Amino acid sequence: MVEETDDIYYDEEKAIDYILSNMPDLDCRRDDILSVIDSIFDFYDSKGLLDFDNLDSDGDFTEDEILSFVNNSLRKKKICVFNDDGILARIVRLELEYEDSVNL
Repeated sequence: MVEETDDIYYDEEKAIDYILSNMPDLDCRRDDILSVIDSIFDFYDSKGLLDFDNLDSDGDFTEDEILSFVNNSLRKKKICVFNDDGILARIVRLELEYEDSVNL
């Protein structure tokens, strides 16, 4: 018998749903939002925050640093669907809110 738990964990699909539910007029594909999420986790990786030794660290960075990294990352990948920096900033902020909701 498998024991069920109420553990909360990070789920990319739920993160995308959270973002879309808070931005109902957003006109983009789910994959575009996933690219933003991937870039956020690339940022964490670049700061060493995904290393097992640092899992309890909150890191020392600002939301603006994450946004700048994500913006540059999307440009390098030639993903330019977010032509308004305010929209990208809102997506990043909502993703961070989702992380907080699952205690990440």
